[in-house]
Amino acid sequence: MFWRTWSAERAWQKAHSHDHEWTTQIVDTGHGNVSLSIMEEGGHHRFQLRTLNGKVLTAEDVKISAPSSNSQPADVYQFTERNGYLESSSCIEVSDDFSVTLIIGHHDHTHDFDVHFSANSHSGSDNKEYQDAHERAHALDIQKRFENRDVTNGQILLFGLTGGLIPCPAAVTVLLICLHLKAITLGATLVVSFSIGLALTLVTVGVVAALGVKKATSKWSGFNDVARRAPYLSGALISAVGLYMGIHGYISLVS
Repeated sequence: MFWRTWSAERAWQKAHSHDHEWTTQIVDTGHGNVSLSIMEEGGHHRFQLRTLNGKVLTAEDVKISAPSSNSQPADVYQFTERNGYLESSSCIEVSDDFSVTLIIGHHDHTHDFDVHFSANSHSGSDNKEYQDAHERAHALDIQKRFENRDVTNGQILLFGLTGGLIPCPAAVTVLLICLHLKAITLGATLVVSFSIGLALTLVTVGVVAALGVKKATSKWSGFNDVARRAPYLSGALISAVGLYMGIHGYISLVS
């Protein structure tokens, strides 16, 4: 957790050490971060790919698939190695809004990453603010699920209630014990009460957290920076618990 958080943050800082235009996008490959850029030289445009951290990619590892402008099969761009970066072997046609697929070879298979270039999204917070891998995964999942859809407050409330109504293993254990004691009514009542209480708790905590974060952010501009250090705190806590359990177990064994 420490290493992934630190390396991802360093990669983002390195890529955003100065203002990039929309022609540069950062891609998290799962094995490191790369920047994919569209560079202009002499009136021609080419892709440039730089490894920000992790395993350095070679020209044989990378290619890009881009939609053709005349309903033909997608154009595939190969890369050649330059001094510290990779560059597409052929020129490309660009527009203010288009998508490509970055294809990276890994052992005997490939990984595909959709990369979207949009001049209108440059001013958005997604390009300006750092997001760790966990936060980015949730943000992308939410964007994918609710893109071009309106979500009402009632639907959000219903989602929290239905999530809380799903019995957890503890509730199922209580129900089984009650069934074993032939107290079916008591077991059903306990499980229903437990689920309703959990649903209300989840919704209440979610509302309080959302309003609290909004209020804290408006009062203190550095709140987001502190919150993004939470993975370091979690890593330290988990390490401390593991160390304590290890020492406790060792003392029990030798005694």
